[in-house]
Amino acid sequence: MIGHGIDVHYENNHINTVLFPDRRNICYHAGNMLLEMAKEETRYLLIEKLKNMIHSFPDYTTSLNVESVTNALRWLYGTVECEDLPVATEIFRSCYSEIIKMILEDERAVIECNCVGDFLMKCYQKFSEYMGIFWFGVDSLANVNSNIEDPLSEEMVALIKKDADRMYPILGKKCSNRRVKKTEEYEVREWTTFNIKMPIQVLEFEYCRMRKTGNFLKKCANCEKYFIAKNRKMIFCENPSPQNSNRNCKEIGPQIRRQQKRKTDMEEKQYHRDYTSKAMAAKRARDKGESDDHFYDEMRRLSEAYKESKKGIKDNG
Repeated sequence: MIGHGIDVHYENNHINTVLFPDRRNICYHAGNMLLEMAKEETRYLLIEKLKNMIHSFPDYTTSLNVESVTNALRWLYGTVECEDLPVATEIFRSCYSEIIKMILEDERAVIECNCVGDFLMKCYQKFSEYMGIFWFGVDSLANVNSNIEDPLSEEMVALIKKDADRMYPILGKKCSNRRVKKTEEYEVREWTTFNIKMPIQVLEFEYCRMRKTGNFLKKCANCEKYFIAKNRKMIFCENPSPQNSNRNCKEIGPQIRRQQKRKTDMEEKQYHRDYTSKAMAAKRARDKGESDDHFYDEMRRLSEAYKESKKGIKDNG
């Protein structure tokens, strides 16, 4: 049923099974619904294309009544969709339907609409606000998890946590238990379903599920795109890097960071220069058939001194 939203089945693992109104079932790892909703393609679909389709509605100037609204929604829901963005498509339909109900109850707002097109645009404005809050929430969560200092992000995440904490006892509970009856061991499994209609509910649901599974929404330190990290230490994603499409950010990111650091950190630059100089001297000694032990001892001392220096800086904040 269009407007119902999505039903999400979840258990103890990382997988959330999304049930769509057309009876499709699609499995998403914890956090991946957020990634879909945060795509540039989703932003285009739910902002630019939706607005264009409203203005293109053939009966835009028709008087506002139940029939014209029904026809308009049938047309919109059939044109603003994308097979590659199933969650985004259904959340749009359910959220937009809820907004329509809300505005229809506001007599003053309805009177301000001269035609069904004006009514659709009024709903669009409210929907855009909801999506803006959602996208800001996603960005804020990624900033905080990536240690990007931003007071507004910290405030937003505090609000998300406050609302999500009320849901966590349900979304974070254990869904199965192993029990022993006499000599027989068996598992009691409980399928839990959560209905989602609004964008902010997607964020709160995913926040709770990532908290349960130990995953984190982050921004890649190389390409700056969102990704789901398996632990707090991960800073690079596994998507193709902007520097080399044949290598992912996880592979090329550390190298890029070292190169950037050497340009700005004079101690790092001097250490790299001295270490490379000793390594080249060791190679020349080997080529001549001479001992290179002396150079490797110096390289080891350089490395230890550099590590101690960095440790001292870290300990002193």
